[in-house]
Amino acid sequence: MRLITSSTAVIDLDTSWDNISNPWVLLTSTVDAPVPLIMKKLYYSDPIQFGNLRGYIHQNQKRKEIRIERHPLWQDEHPGWIKAKSTAEAQYSGYTITPMNPFIALRRPSDYA
Repeated sequence: MRLITSSTAVIDLDTSWDNISNPWVLLTSTVDAPVPLIMKKLYYSDPIQFGNLRGYIHQNQKRKEIRIERHPLWQDEHPGWIKAKSTAEAQYSGYTITPMNPFIALRRPSDYA
């Protein structure tokens, strides 16, 4: 509904909705948020910033895998994703970098195991 009523609505995991806190913040950005806790149980690192997005590095060095959290509506052409992916690629050469949908992490964590 918010998208329909405003052409300037920001679609991300952090930006407040006018005077209402973005509901994704409680799921992804707080110290004991469910998404980082799930990723930790799946042997990923604590969240690391890549541009404006948070990423998780798999702790098994043989996997060389980074999952970067992005809004479920974002596509690979989104500038925020492109910047975060480029930053991760520069810092972690040889790693596979893929998007991570926080909704899927909550609903089907095994998709990221």
